[in-house]
Amino acid sequence: MKRRYQSPGVYVEEISAFPTSIAQVETAIPAFIGYTEKSEKNGIQLLNTPTLIQSKLEFESIFGKGFPSKFKLIPANPSDPYPVKIGNQIQSLSFLPNQQAFLYYSILAFFNNGGSKCKIISVGNYGGKSALIPSKDDFLQGLSSLNTDQESSLVLVPDAVLLGNEVYDIYQQLLSHCGTKRNRFAILDIPKGFEPLNPNGDCVSEFRTQIGNQQLAFGAAYYPWLYSRLVSSNETGLLTHFSAQELQQILPETKAKDLLNSSPLPSPQELHLELKYISPTYNSLLVGIQKKMGLLPPSGFIAGVYARMDNDRGVWNSPANVSLNVVERLAVQLTNNQQTDLNVHGSGKSINAIREFSGKGILVWGARTLAGNDNEWRYVSVRRSVIMIEQSMEKCLQQFVFEPNDANTWTRIRGITENFLVQIWKQGGLQGAKPQDAFYARVGLGQTMTSQDVLDGKLIVEIGMAFVKPAEFIILRIELRLEQS
Repeated sequence: MKRRYQSPGVYVEEISAFPTSIAQVETAIPAFIGYTEKSEKNGIQLLNTPTLIQSKLEFESIFGKGFPSKFKLIPANPSDPYPVKIGNQIQSLSFLPNQQAFLYYSILAFFNNGGSKCKIISVGNYGGKSALIPSKDDFLQGLSSLNTDQESSLVLVPDAVLLGNEVYDIYQQLLSHCGTKRNRFAILDIPKGFEPLNPNGDCVSEFRTQIGNQQLAFGAAYYPWLYSRLVSSNETGLLTHFSAQELQQILPETKAKDLLNSSPLPSPQELHLELKYISPTYNSLLVGIQKKMGLLPPSGFIAGVYARMDNDRGVWNSPANVSLNVVERLAVQLTNNQQTDLNVHGSGKSINAIREFSGKGILVWGARTLAGNDNEWRYVSVRRSVIMIEQSMEKCLQQFVFEPNDANTWTRIRGITENFLVQIWKQGGLQGAKPQDAFYARVGLGQTMTSQDVLDGKLIVEIGMAFVKPAEFIILRIELRLEQS
């Protein structure tokens, strides 16, 4: 609107040299839902409140550390990759009931694999408790707190695998949430994903059966679980996991028994240091517990990979053929034939494999959503790219609400939309030799709207995009020809 000048003087007018543009929304802010040691900041309770954190230290200052799991010793399990030596005997460590929580170490995995910030939704505290009993209602309440959150672009529930079969109720609600909100994507873990595949029925088959068939394009699942290097011996050592009386029965070394029988006992820190020095069995148990607690579902690692790829190369690049950090080994080694059944399955539900390759390390070796047979939404990169574009345009177009529904407004909207898509095409997110081959943007009377639409106050924008899809199967065709005279 032109200003009216009626009083003599000097007037300053600022003229914008740049047209309105669409800003790309962030795509690598996951929301982690699970149990924490505490949930308080400056006296404010943060249960079921999405809280932004940007480092491990910030997480620990607000939410604390991992759950101090209790163990028992059992006869050696032949399938145990990390048995412990007690005197002359080989035994295995086993968790006591309700002694696991995965959120804390999933957060560490996220930051170690390229993540920079995330939201935490604590659904319950385990500080001072001797057991952690998960509840489906806790997770559903935590998920509902995301309804008003606008920043989170990924959702993970690593602790949900502790629920048994109830985990699938959570997963179905989570996929429904993502499909309804259309602004985020779910990364799911396979319950009991440390078990090997079995033609007669296994954890992957159960997952496919129980997950349902709704909104599968808004989630991806990964197999197998991973042994990480994230768990280290803490300052109190085995006293966190066994009592002094239990250690006195377990440790065979006379000096260790005498120390544990002394009165008064040294402080936990002093006892830990002395037992490390005099008892090889104590050290063996420490290593065994670190390995046992280091077995984690992969979602936290994968979220870090998503963030790393989004920040380095763009959300339209597949988060695959990427190495994982702080991983020691896979819980299950997969073959090509086994991955065939994971990647392409009659149910249409693709599971992304994590595999180890000689000379390359442990790599994410799958790029599909759970809708593996859907030609449109088969790939994680395509689904997440569309989410990004939809959200970016929605935020920008808010400024046009109540603007005149006329040709001037339509031209402005078409211009900023085309400029936005050209930038994505230049960065390699859309295929085509020229912009016209990569996308189209339409808006206007006779194109996307009828006269009745205009009368009803509707302004309809239609865009079409040719997304780059991953080269999932690279085929070399080699022909041997005889020499021709």
